[in-house]
Amino acid sequence: MLEHMMNQRYAHVTQDSCLRGGANVTTLFEKGNGMRNKFATPAALKPDGTYDIGSPTVEALLSSSSENSNNTTSAAAAWDYVIINDHTQAPVRELNKTESIRTFQEKYIPLLDRHNQNATVILLMTAAYKSDAKNSSDLGGFDNFTKSLVEGYAEYATLFSSSNHDVRIAPLGLAYQYIKEHNNNTNRSHHEEQGAANETTTTAFDASSPSSAAVVSWEALYAPDDFHPSPHGTYLEACLLYCTITGQEPPDYQVGWWSTARYMQPPNVKPPMPLPTAKEADYLRRVASHLCNIAPAAAAAAGTTNSL
Repeated sequence: MLEHMMNQRYAHVTQDSCLRGGANVTTLFEKGNGMRNKFATPAALKPDGTYDIGSPTVEALLSSSSENSNNTTSAAAAWDYVIINDHTQAPVRELNKTESIRTFQEKYIPLLDRHNQNATVILLMTAAYKSDAKNSSDLGGFDNFTKSLVEGYAEYATLFSSSNHDVRIAPLGLAYQYIKEHNNNTNRSHHEEQGAANETTTTAFDASSPSSAAVVSWEALYAPDDFHPSPHGTYLEACLLYCTITGQEPPDYQVGWWSTARYMQPPNVKPPMPLPTAKEADYLRRVASHLCNIAPAAAAAAGTTNSL
C-alpha cells in the first residue's frame, strides 16, 4: 500500500521488509522472517515461481553485502528510510522495553551505523488494542495503553537520536485515538458498519470544527480479533507513514492498490472485512494529515489551514 502511494510521488521506489507475526524487535532479529507460509499467495508470486516474502533477516535487510528476497545484492546503503515497529505491548512493559532498548543498542544501531548512517529511522507507533486482548487487561484500557505507547516510543526515539540518527515517529496509535474521540459510531460493530454504508459515508467535513462526526468508526479500524488492523486500519497506517516520510498529504485513494497485497486477512473471517470506500479513505487521509500537522492541499494553496 505504502509503495503504491510513494510511486505517485517518486519516479522509482524500492522497498524490502523483514516481518514476523507476533515478534518483538529482539525475536525478529534472532529468528528472522516468519512470513513464508502467509505470503505464499498469488499476489506474492514472482516470475521465477518463488514468493516475495521479504528479506530473510534484519541483518540481510540492512547489510549491503547480503542478498535480498529478489536474489540480487541489496543496496541497503541506499535506503533513505528504515521503518521499525516493536510488538505493541513491548514499549509499555518495562522488562520488554528494556530488552528492546538493549537490542536496538547492540544490534540495530550498529547495523545502521555501518550500512545506513544517512537513513532516516521511522518508528511506527502501533495502536493500542480495542479490548483486553492478548492478556493486556493490566494495561488500563485503550487510553492508558495509548499513553504508555507514546511514552515508550519517545524513549526509543531519544535512543536513536542520541546515536546521531535522524528519527521520526509515525503516530498511528494517536490516529486511532483521534478517531475514537471524534466519531459518533462507537457502539457499532465492524460488520454493522459494513451493513450501514449509506449512513456512514455521508457525513460531510466541517472545516471549522475538529469534532465533526467521522465517516469511519474506531471499531472499523480493527480486525475481529481486536488487535490486528482491518483494511481501514491498514490504509490509515499507510497514510501515516506517507505523511511522516514525505511531509505531504497522501495521494488520492485508488482501490486497485489492494490487488497486490501479499496477505489480506485470515480465511476464517466471514464475511471478509470491507475495503474503505472513497469517502472513508478521504477521511482517513485527512486524519493522517491532521496528526502530522499537514494542511490539505487546497487549503495550503489558499494560504489557510482547515480542521477535520
